[in-house]
Amino acid sequence: MTVGWILEGDRDRFLSALDPTPPPGPASVSFQCPFCKSSFPDREHLSSHVQQHHSVKRPFVLIAGAEPSTEDVIRFRSVAPSVEVFNCTELAAGFDGDPVRPICATALAQRLAETRRGTVRLRLTNASDGSVQPVDQMYRLRVLAPDEASLIEIDRLFLERLGRGDVNLNEVDRFYEATRDSTATEYAEALADYVRAVLLKDSDSRTGVSGRVHHYHEIQNKALNVLKAFDRPLAKLLCALMRFGLNDFSLWREITGLSDLDHANRLLGPLAEDDGGTVSGTDRSVAPGTQVLVCPVDIDTDTVARLGKQATELSRWGPATEEQFVALAERPSLDSFDRAKIRALWAVTALRLRATMSAQQALRLLDGDPTFGSWASSNLQRIDS
Repeated sequence: MTVGWILEGDRDRFLSALDPTPPPGPASVSFQCPFCKSSFPDREHLSSHVQQHHSVKRPFVLIAGAEPSTEDVIRFRSVAPSVEVFNCTELAAGFDGDPVRPICATALAQRLAETRRGTVRLRLTNASDGSVQPVDQMYRLRVLAPDEASLIEIDRLFLERLGRGDVNLNEVDRFYEATRDSTATEYAEALADYVRAVLLKDSDSRTGVSGRVHHYHEIQNKALNVLKAFDRPLAKLLCALMRFGLNDFSLWREITGLSDLDHANRLLGPLAEDDGGTVSGTDRSVAPGTQVLVCPVDIDTDTVARLGKQATELSRWGPATEEQFVALAERPSLDSFDRAKIRALWAVTALRLRATMSAQQALRLLDGDPTFGSWASSNLQRIDS
């Protein structure tokens, strides 16, 4: 080993030339924004910056106050619907297969009001500040907007051909055919679907139905989805009947004009809301003597509606009353929705007449039911305590 010698003067000059700063430690970590190149000391600050300054919100449209789904049917009348766009830097539309071109919301609303039947593609773009990828939202819509004269004619044909108690499937099919070319064909089909579901549910072979058919709930849901958009007396009545059949009591306070149905709604609606103590005692329905037959009603719905009126008129509970409720609730042909309504009427009537043991039996059968289960459970807990 050798030793390197250096003169004293040279040593001083050598040391003065060295960097006097201490050796550096580990490099500090920084997080850089990919959009504006700003740097942040940690990931949390970077995330907050990106969300605040560089997030692009989804654009969307409201047509007549509601956002359509990406593939939907819109129904309007003569008045132009309002069209509002949000988080949108460019709105474009294409009607009946035409290319999608820029359009303003006012012009879109006017075009929709003028269209009776057609298709429209909407593209909404939010380009934000241009530093990030734009966000597009597409809608593919069918426009079905029958004129008032067509709707009036469909109502007339329905009352004439299907508004009877002795209708059959052949007559329903003929109604379909007679209204196929109308601008209100979707409305007419929904009315006919209601009657078809009634016949399938009743399963009376004399009407052309073969065997017990169980898909009438699907037909009811389809018809309800169409008819609920029409603010017309006939459509509203059929919607009320279908909601009742499907145990949808969301609009139970609305008056239909069918006294037994309105009364049953006032009994069962509060139970569905788990508010059994709030049952209206005011009969605001139309008096039976003023009612006329405007549509067929399935046998089980009619039975449940009449049972509600009978249950209210009961002044005492006895073995015969309990036997009637049990027999009705256990009928093999009854569907689950109507069975639940009968059990609910049984329970609420037994509670009113202080027949606790019978009420408990009905409440246990209802416990877990999607419509009345919550009300049944709370009453069982109250009784057991």
